[in-house]
Amino acid sequence: MTDIRYWIWLGASLGYGSPALLPLLECFGDAEGVFNASDMALSEIKALCAAERKKLSLHDLSRAEEVADYCMHAGVRVLTVADEEYPQALLAIPNPPAVLYVRGTVPAWNTLPCIGVVGARSMSYYGASAACEISYDLARMGCITVSGMALGIDGVVAAASLEAGGKTVAVLGSGIDRLYPKEHKELYRRILEGGGVVVTEFPPYEGADAFHFPLRNRIISGISKALILVEGEANSGSLITARYAKKQGKCVFAVPGKINDKNSEAPLLLLKSDARVLTCADDIYDSFKEEYFASINPFALLPKTNVSVETVLRKYGVASGRDKPKEKKLLAKNTPHEEKSPLMERIRGFFGGAAKTEQDALPEKMCDAKSDDPTERRQMLDQTRRQLLGDAEYALYEKLSYDDPKHPDELTDERGVGEVASMLVMMEITGCVTLVSGGCYIKNEN
Repeated sequence: MTDIRYWIWLGASLGYGSPALLPLLECFGDAEGVFNASDMALSEIKALCAAERKKLSLHDLSRAEEVADYCMHAGVRVLTVADEEYPQALLAIPNPPAVLYVRGTVPAWNTLPCIGVVGARSMSYYGASAACEISYDLARMGCITVSGMALGIDGVVAAASLEAGGKTVAVLGSGIDRLYPKEHKELYRRILEGGGVVVTEFPPYEGADAFHFPLRNRIISGISKALILVEGEANSGSLITARYAKKQGKCVFAVPGKINDKNSEAPLLLLKSDARVLTCADDIYDSFKEEYFASINPFALLPKTNVSVETVLRKYGVASGRDKPKEKKLLAKNTPHEEKSPLMERIRGFFGGAAKTEQDALPEKMCDAKSDDPTERRQMLDQTRRQLLGDAEYALYEKLSYDDPKHPDELTDERGVGEVASMLVMMEITGCVTLVSGGCYIKNEN
């Protein structure tokens, strides 16, 4: 078996979310094979960007040795893509993490149905109650719930699953030793003690950062057989997770809410597209009973056991974004002209179905235009996106290129990195930009 240091080195050298991982392993076999590959051999891997080739060519294991030593002494497991316990569903996405840092009890996520449940940080009582009841019943049915341990709905999901005596997976947007949010210190402890598991692709010592969360979201949806969205605004991270789920071919469910409630925007947008309505855990059973009949026990729901959301929140130390107004400090405080932005309208169009007017449909028509000249095609794409994006978004878009990935840190101006990262995420939803390895972005050529 390949020394774990080589896998840690490979994950760090490629950066997060690299599409080059699987091509490298296909060519060189394992992480040690990549480590020993010549610069000439690496140059043949088209999925590698210049920065990744440079890091790989250094053949420096010193940082990997530090991380491996920490994990050994801190009780942190390192699962690699070559391990049997690695979640095999992640191998079906285009950019799986090379390694997962794990604390807790690894569940049978390769045989039991994993159901992702995400939602608003600033949850309402309705949203908290719905997430609690649904997650509680999913856990009693034998499903493994997957969420992000964020404030609000994510925390409710983990807590309710544990209260039911079930298994839950919390995917962090930081290193395994860097708890975020800090309000969920008690929940973190409860997950580990209750037979759950905390996982992350970010190595120890890595703090939470704005660009980490979209990367984390692809893992939540990647592990999950289906994704349930409970609450969220139109520009929420929950919609990012739903987008990843749709691209990964997963079933997406949404819990309906009040039509005039901000927290209902994301679920209603999904329901206007091809998402399925979900009102209880039985809807999951009905969708997957043929595939998981042997592992899901719907009769465990009988007799019905009442669960109090207030008790669960208090017992497991679940906090809401409403309790901490500054919780979103890592994200944009004010996305310019959010409600009236052409970008936000396109996001609604992405999840809400076909464009309703000729003007709305124009960007798709222009993107479909064929040209044998790559330069001409890029110019056409830039013109299309000039119509789509507002002034602030397009100014940021112009700082990017089609070939040279840039990190949000390189794109900051009077706006902080959090706001820049949030704008980039919104542009990713509509296909203007693409997230590549290392949390960097390029213009999307498709």
